[in-house]
Amino acid sequence: MKQHLRDSVLLKVIFVGIITVILLIPLFLIRSLISERQGRRDEAAIEVGSKWGSFQTIAGPFITIPYYVYWVDDNKVQHKAREFAHFLPDDLYIEAEIFPEIRARGIFDVVVYRTSIHMHGDFLSIELDDLKLPVNDIIWDEAYLSIAIPDMRGIGEGVEIEWNGSTYTFEPGIIDQAIFSSGIHITLPDFKNYVNKKNSFDLQLKLNGSEELYFIPVGKHNTTNVRSTWPDPSFVGSYLPAEHDISNDGFQASWEISYFSRSYPQSWKGPIANMPGLAGEISNSAYGTKLFLSVDHYHKTMRSVKYAILFIILTFVAFFLFEIINKLRIHPFQYLMVGLAMSVFYLLLLSVSEHMDFIYSYILASAVTIGIICGYSVRILKKRRSIFFTLLLMLLYSCLFILLQLEDYALLVGSIIVFIVLGFVMFITRGIDWYSFRLDRSNQGSDGKSHSGKKEN
Repeated sequence: MKQHLRDSVLLKVIFVGIITVILLIPLFLIRSLISERQGRRDEAAIEVGSKWGSFQTIAGPFITIPYYVYWVDDNKVQHKAREFAHFLPDDLYIEAEIFPEIRARGIFDVVVYRTSIHMHGDFLSIELDDLKLPVNDIIWDEAYLSIAIPDMRGIGEGVEIEWNGSTYTFEPGIIDQAIFSSGIHITLPDFKNYVNKKNSFDLQLKLNGSEELYFIPVGKHNTTNVRSTWPDPSFVGSYLPAEHDISNDGFQASWEISYFSRSYPQSWKGPIANMPGLAGEISNSAYGTKLFLSVDHYHKTMRSVKYAILFIILTFVAFFLFEIINKLRIHPFQYLMVGLAMSVFYLLLLSVSEHMDFIYSYILASAVTIGIICGYSVRILKKRRSIFFTLLLMLLYSCLFILLQLEDYALLVGSIIVFIVLGFVMFITRGIDWYSFRLDRSNQGSDGKSHSGKKEN
């Protein structure tokens, strides 16, 4: 009975299945470690951004007009308070050029940029009647124009604007911070004389930031053109570009956005409490680009771990077929050692890729893994079979590398490879009588003949 269990194919399959499940534990720990290292990298990006300038979202320009409101309380006492009316431009044209750089923080790479932004456009007419503003209570000499910039550390020099043919210099800060908390502004002199007239503006803004650059479509008609030498952009936010061109030399993208595609008006007055959700709607309408580190080594390593259990199973299947076809006896502990070596491959790949290019890290990690497994398997499979097994592992890790380079077609190619492997295994095992097959040397092989020299009854 003991020998019967020892030679049972079903029992061997169950043991190998249990080992495969056990190997999920180190693979899970390695995935957690990759996530932790990604988090460390993100922390490094935040730290660099805190000194250079973080994500930037440009909103504006917009005009703000303060005015007084009066009310009488229950004790017949009159009170006065200052509120604000905001007006957005009719036409807004933006041309931005992004100059990317890669900064290192320890072993982590962080993408930062300098950008030159040219903004021009028009306020065709400021219609006070639309908001029913009390004209006599408007504080005309405190009207101002603002541009919202979330991280002021990114501004390295003064910003000037040409307003109706005259040049003015911005000052830091936004007076009404109900929606935008930081930015720059200028006071509009003699604005009362320009209320019902066309007002034109033109300005150049130089700004530092990290990884992402966004714009808010505050105009009735918004035209934005962005170009850069960065070859791997990701277009993010609420709107995709109408046109874009990406090459190894960089990218160009253009957006055409109408105010009909957003959910906030061109003008509003009073405290933000009168328009619940307005700040969120404005923030959610942002669009722009992210300077993407195309499939960085953390992302590639995480993708490779997702294939780990499949590749371990394929290796175990190869071992199992060696047992069946060549009448070998491979102990479950030997399966476990090979599986652990394949699991450690991903840990080695992660650690080495932090210090050298991913392709060289992969070659080194796979060569070491194949070497240690094949050196271990020489005593199990003997020399000729171990050479064949080495070639099999080289093919397996080559396929994994190809899958990691593919993004859009990785699933398709991976499915085809698995289907081919399954078909091959089905082909070479099609003649085995699994009901009568035992793992001892006297059993039949796949050709149905006895390997012990005795005729099968």
